[in-house]
Amino acid sequence: MKNRFIRNIDFLVVLLCGLVPLLWFEGNEILKAEDVRLPYTLDKWKALFSVWHHGWNTGSELIFDNCLMPMMLLPALLQEWGLSLLSTQKIMFVFWYTLAGFGIIYLLRTLYKGPGSLIFRLGGLSFYLFNLWLENVWIGFKPPLITAYALVPILLALSIQIFRGEIKFSLGAALYFLVSFFASGMGNNPSEFGASVAPIIIVFISFFIRGKAWKNFGLFKLLTFKTLALLCIWLCANIYWLFPQAMAIYRNAILKMGGEIATPAELIGWLKGMSIYTSFSNVIRTLGDWTWYQGCVDPYRSYSSSYAPKTFLYCLSWIVPLMALIGCWNKSISFRKTFIFLTLTGIFLSMGAHAPFGSLYIWLTENMPLFWIFRSPYLKFYFWVCLGYAVLFGAACHLIYKITSKRKAIGITLITLLCLSNLVYAFPITTGKFFHAKETRKFLSPNRFEIPDYVFKASKWLDDQPGFFRYFTLPGDNPYIYNWGGTNYGSFSNEFSSKNLAFPHHHHYTLTAQGPINQGKELLEAIRYQIYNETTPYAEELLSLFQIKYLLHEKDIRYDFYKGLGYVLGDDPKFIESKLNKQKGIKQSQLFGEWQFYETSSITPFIYAASPKNTLLLNGDTSLFTWWTFQNHPQEHEALFLNPDSSFKLAEATKIDSVFSHDNRLVVNSENLEAVIIEESPNNKKLHQKIKMDIQFLNHVPLKIEDNITWTWWDGNTDGIYFNNPTQETIFINFSFDVFSLENDRSFYVQQDGKNLRIVQLKADQITSLLVKKIELKPGKNKIHFYSPFQHSGWGGFGTSFGLNKNSFKYGTISFKVPLEQPKKESVQLKIYPPQGSASPFAWLDQNKISLKKANNSKVDHFKATLNLNDKNKQLLVEQSGKDNYFIELSRTAKASFSTKEEKTDLSHEMISSTQHQIKVKTEKPFVLIFSESYHPYWKASTIIDGENHYFNIHGKANGFANGYYIDQTGSFTVLLDFTPQKWFDLFWLLTLIGLITSLLSVLFSTIVAFKKQ
Repeated sequence: MKNRFIRNIDFLVVLLCGLVPLLWFEGNEILKAEDVRLPYTLDKWKALFSVWHHGWNTGSELIFDNCLMPMMLLPALLQEWGLSLLSTQKIMFVFWYTLAGFGIIYLLRTLYKGPGSLIFRLGGLSFYLFNLWLENVWIGFKPPLITAYALVPILLALSIQIFRGEIKFSLGAALYFLVSFFASGMGNNPSEFGASVAPIIIVFISFFIRGKAWKNFGLFKLLTFKTLALLCIWLCANIYWLFPQAMAIYRNAILKMGGEIATPAELIGWLKGMSIYTSFSNVIRTLGDWTWYQGCVDPYRSYSSSYAPKTFLYCLSWIVPLMALIGCWNKSISFRKTFIFLTLTGIFLSMGAHAPFGSLYIWLTENMPLFWIFRSPYLKFYFWVCLGYAVLFGAACHLIYKITSKRKAIGITLITLLCLSNLVYAFPITTGKFFHAKETRKFLSPNRFEIPDYVFKASKWLDDQPGFFRYFTLPGDNPYIYNWGGTNYGSFSNEFSSKNLAFPHHHHYTLTAQGPINQGKELLEAIRYQIYNETTPYAEELLSLFQIKYLLHEKDIRYDFYKGLGYVLGDDPKFIESKLNKQKGIKQSQLFGEWQFYETSSITPFIYAASPKNTLLLNGDTSLFTWWTFQNHPQEHEALFLNPDSSFKLAEATKIDSVFSHDNRLVVNSENLEAVIIEESPNNKKLHQKIKMDIQFLNHVPLKIEDNITWTWWDGNTDGIYFNNPTQETIFINFSFDVFSLENDRSFYVQQDGKNLRIVQLKADQITSLLVKKIELKPGKNKIHFYSPFQHSGWGGFGTSFGLNKNSFKYGTISFKVPLEQPKKESVQLKIYPPQGSASPFAWLDQNKISLKKANNSKVDHFKATLNLNDKNKQLLVEQSGKDNYFIELSRTAKASFSTKEEKTDLSHEMISSTQHQIKVKTEKPFVLIFSESYHPYWKASTIIDGENHYFNIHGKANGFANGYYIDQTGSFTVLLDFTPQKWFDLFWLLTLIGLITSLLSVLFSTIVAFKKQ
């Protein structure tokens, strides 16, 4: 009995080590992972049974998250049973950390069972649970890697046992199904999934190589059968998410609805950046993570300096690679060569683009299909090294034990010290220091925080508001960085409220939809900038289209943190509050601590009917919606279709084309017009006082390229230039210049006082002409900063990124040219909507100045004139008088009339599920049905006619994001809105469920039989 206890003491050690995550917690603070994934509630878990997520944004197709169903069941149940978020997180962390320990012990038991096997297992366990790579997994809380780290060792052990015949095939198959199902969380990220399942494939292949199966046809058939059988079992266990999501990816690719893929140059640039520190020396010592060496004011890892050369930890860093090298010589361990291969291959791949094999990795990225997804080599492939190191470290401990068999005390002491060295070397894991406390941070947010009470109170208040609505948050940065330490993708209210949060961010940041486009992104982003820039005081009309009833101004957001793409500096609480107070139809509502709610006066229904006569067909970008808010259109029941395709035809609709034609109106956004810098009028008469400004270039190196133009080169992080305003007044100018991107595609930023003025994508080795607008110059020197975040090119003997042609710089006001093709004599009405409060703009028809009059009888002030055209083609020229943000309207026909007296259409809506809605209709005439969920061509509208399903095929994108259908049936009938891909998920989930029940019964039956035999 005593010997049996000693043989199984490793299980007790696993249980003890599995409690280590409890040391990571301090007080009542939640641990914040960098990928921000709090434990799911039961409601969020139930949403995983749908392939359409109704609650996020305006709804989006669910990609890759359905596979989290097994992983998130435990936290969902714990919270449903009354446990707090903190207690749930503690149990969740302990569970998966402990499971990883049991997983590696099970694998090591399978590999060796002879004398000293306990030493072998404990040695491998000491590395597997205590190594610095785990920091990447847990600080980011990566479900694929956490799941793989715990369950792939079990799948490897089961594979070996089944191939060896050490376990009855039926029982092995049932266990394999169950483990594969609970490991399906690996599918949450394609690249992490690929890296995680590869070791299993390598073990399969190793059986064919070890047995020289090509020489023994009987063995070849047996191994092939078992390989195919296990692959089929794994496929059946994961088919519930795998097949529907594969279809979704393919469908979105065909429909061109997927997110944009980076260019090859951008991928290689990113890869090189991620591989700067993945040298062979760093990788073999588990120090290849780029965050180890960098920071943002604070170091990303406050303890990384402790691992510098000539320190104690530096000396310890060589123990594991040396032990792995020793373990290679222990021939007692089965599959030793397989794990040596896994280790070496993992090291090579983890080095990424770093020398000496970086060129090979880059070649694989450029030429091997789908290999480009492995853009973070160290994070993805070091899992292989951890598996290999665990086996080889344990093998080295076992070899030392054998060598010191005559002096066991010395051997056991040495092995104990070696195992403890893993705990010391990986002390951030052992102690939880990798979750940074407030004391270690000056600028970066800590990884521990407590959620203020007002977050819960505000979320509960939202849930208590009746009816369907969405809410919108400001300032809207992504991710949100709170001054109390929290970080989230979108507002923290979304974690605790069931109401729909609409936000402009890209789908990749929602953690619920990594494939399809966020249909409302552009328009929602436009609304935010309309409020900030005061483009229109009627942003409420656009908010209404999204059913946004409340705006949540979160004053506890760190507005000073981001300076990158899409972020707005200066959006401090006072700035946002002043902008919201200038909006009409929006008023302050409830206040909870630092969270101020604003309420809109009205919202459009979630599903409603619009008359075709009240429908606008807009050709252009989302900026035309701003123009639309300037008009006197009734807000009720209007449908707007942006860029409707040829299949969407409504004879009664009002068309607004962005190309001037004889029968339609022209609405031109000044941002889309040809814009040129001018300092004088077309008739060469000065319009404004000509100001000569001195431009001073800073920190540049003059070089020449092939066209003999002298360029000024920067390394991507220079000070930029100075504009010297010699006047005593603040003036607004625009300037243009040429920029040359050296060797690589790059993002190029033009900034002023930390605010992005222009962000463009530059093509490699090409000259790009840029126009930067709305530059505010105060008296004296004004600095303009140029920046590119991508890796520098080693050209000319120093690091360079881009060059500017100094002679190409021009500055002044902007004019907009509109060619007018005139087929006959006709009068044209011209209306110009400049920024509110601006002076009258300047306009010419060819060389003749136009007299513009201010219109005061409109909802929004604008300037107008009548243009008398002749048979000759003419050119309209409009010059800015201040900030350039003009909307120019030309109309030949009478203003579109929107009838307020229409035949009545009654709708009654019922939401059956997130993928199915039922609408009861009673109408006298055909109408346009607006369904305010993100547009997707697979949202089908149908009804039953004479016992057959009839689909309404005139389907377009309404209101800039939603689904619009032309319903040509009249009378009383029912319309079913159905997201058709859901049927595939339901079918394959049923198949997986049948397999799950069968496997459980099989394991239970085998256990009962084995128990009776004993």
